[in-house]
Amino acid sequence: MVFNSLTYLLLLIIVVSLFWLFSQKAKYFLIFFSSLTFYGFWRIDFIPLLLFSTFTDWWLSQKIYKSNEDVFRKKLVILSLIINLGLLFVFKYLIFF
Repeated sequence: MVFNSLTYLLLLIIVVSLFWLFSQKAKYFLIFFSSLTFYGFWRIDFIPLLLFSTFTDWWLSQKIYKSNEDVFRKKLVILSLIINLGLLFVFKYLIFF
């Protein structure tokens, strides 16, 4: 989906309309699923990759929040960075090497 397409305009109108009707917690799910829909119109085969990255970061953020040790928190942040930058490297820059 391209930002200047009719499909995007329709998605935008639907999402903005629903955004004002939903509760605060439901708004997060609306934004999440509308983002997946937006990227799915471009390349549906990247949806599992996006879900993997999202849930990995969510899980690590929960572990960081619950941890009391600063060293362990830093290791989890570094792990998150390695995963996300590793995905970026594999899908964007590996072709150069």
